Amino acid sequence: MKPLNILWLCLAIFFLPSCNKSSNIEPEVLDPDCWRRQDGNIVFTQLSETQITLPSKISIFFKLEDKSGKPIARLTEENFNIYEQTTSNACLQPISVFEAQRSVSPLRREFSHTTLILLDLSGSVLTNFSEELKEATKSLVNEIDPSPVTATHNIGIYWFDGSSSIHQLIAPSFDKDLIVGAIDQISGSLSQDNSTNLYGAVNEITNQANELLANNEGISGVSILLFTDGKDRANRISKQEAYQAVDNSSRAVSFFTVGLGEEINEDDLKKFGKDKFVGIQAVSDLVNTFTAIAQSVEDESNSYYFFEYCSPIRSGTDNTLIIEAVQEDRKGFLENTFNAEGFGGGCKI
Repeated sequence: MKPLNILWLCLAIFFLPSCNKSSNIEPEVLDPDCWRRQDGNIVFTQLSETQITLPSKISIFFKLEDKSGKPIARLTEENFNIYEQTTSNACLQPISVFEAQRSVSPLRREFSHTTLILLDLSGSVLTNFSEELKEATKSLVNEIDPSPVTATHNIGIYWFDGSSSIHQLIAPSFDKDLIVGAIDQISGSLSQDNSTNLYGAVNEITNQANELLANNEGISGVSILLFTDGKDRANRISKQEAYQAVDNSSRAVSFFTVGLGEEINEDDLKKFGKDKFVGIQAVSDLVNTFTAIAQSVEDESNSYYFFEYCSPIRSGTDNTLIIEAVQEDRKGFLENTFNAEGFGGGCKI
């Protein structure tokens, strides 16, 4: 038989229904109630261990960002879906509000956000524009609006010159009047060293931010705002040490930098201001720039969420929980496992 005839015979046999092995297999029908894992553009960062409180409450603390690192702020309960799966389930199933109480709270009272303002008060600043810097810093404080009544935002102010350590103007406080009063104490005689220990200051304030988070469970996150008009001149620590401090800092620490004038090193300030860097040329732009930074700090502080819900699962040691965030066309999810042995009714949020 000719090769061409053999080819036609094989093709005919292949297309015969009786020879097509897949013809009698029905396509898989996906359960529409099953949640499917998909890559999204909302990024969860879990900031504490999942907490289990009997009879069946599950609590998780997390931060939301987009893939570029910008905070996703002020989402409400309607932006979140809950899915659970037991070891016996075929798929992740949605949990309705009728099956389980839940609460998704941005920055609840038991958590606060700390802003650390770090000001370059070396000789050039104090001599040329200390009054403008004071007004800009006050505008930042007024925008963040710390208050002992709400106790959700506190502010500490530090400054540096050429000294080996940064100086404290006021420790983190919820009292806006005290903070503004401390700013008024800035004067031309404050610094005794005209050099600029920029790298040392960045290293120290970053370590301090990480210590605040590690030693105070009530702090949700820390924002660092650095202002300078120059480069590192003191050479007390290396650039690499300062870079490493920022790179290795907690994900709950955000960094903002403002550089004034032509003597700044933009590469450094972009590295130190990984969440936002603003370079300006005119002193008159300080107030507007600090006010805009305050809005970024507000968005950052409102991108932390405390999630609680009462699970309807009553047994199993390896159950799966999915929290899905949805904002318009953006989605993302956080996955956890939990032990439900001993779970029962009576859970309250």
